Amino acid sequence: GDLSVTRATTATRVNSAGLIESVAINVPRLDYPPLGGCPKILVEPLRTNNVFYSEQFDNAYWGKSLVTITPNAAAAPDNNTTADKFIPTNVANVHQIAKLGLVSNAYTFSVFAKAGEETTFSMWLRNSSVGAIFNLSTGTVTPTPTPATSYKIEPYPNGWYRCSVYDATPGTDVRIYARNGSSFAGNNVNGFFLWGAQAEIASTVTSYIPTVAGTVTRNADVISKTGISSLIGQTEGTIYAEINNTLMTSYSTGYVMRIFADANNEVWI
Repeated sequence: GDLSVTRATTATRVNSAGLIESVAINVPRLDYPPLGGCPKILVEPLRTNNVFYSEQFDNAYWGKSLVTITPNAAAAPDNNTTADKFIPTNVANVHQIAKLGLVSNAYTFSVFAKAGEETTFSMWLRNSSVGAIFNLSTGTVTPTPTPATSYKIEPYPNGWYRCSVYDATPGTDVRIYARNGSSFAGNNVNGFFLWGAQAEIASTVTSYIPTVAGTVTRNADVISKTGISSLIGQTEGTIYAEINNTLMTSYSTGYVMRIFADANNEVWI
């Protein structure tokens, strides 16, 4: 109640139960660690999820090769039964789903994944030339022979992990393979679960942005307080903040504090 929060779009957070939920326009997000702990106010820059049908891998938007997608096969990280099952067919070859033809950019591609009978899958960028391999049993990630620039796996409740890869070289496609991307024959039954795909033009992953038939943009969070002359000294004083600057990409969007009197008397940090 002491601060004004501006964000002209809805956004998601992790609630105290470790579940992803939507937060209304202009409402601050108290974001909890997925596996428990103290929350923090989530302040993020503007981001766009550039893939459609982020929770519907059975949609024709996602190209499929020797894969069957069973929709709504398990409870997702938001506790709704909207997670899909990725099932390799019994043909000896690689098994993948992909979105091709994105605008060429350096993407961070992320997805929530959970082990089924299959416990390993891989994520690839740039026409399957770089990626990472994720073990959904041990919660570990290893690079492919030609690794992406960075990669990460983060645990969530109920056996889910958020997995992501980033490559600094621009590309036009994002792909998910069974196992490490090599050839094998499935049995039309065994598989693993997916939910919440996201492709951001940035080097880091941010909170989940659901999409359906188009891209969706989450506006930046702006938190401010005016009329505080009675609360701080007018001639001297100290302002202190601890800042994580990994999401800051430029001067125009990257400042974390602004001390403003008028257009000719202000300081940006």
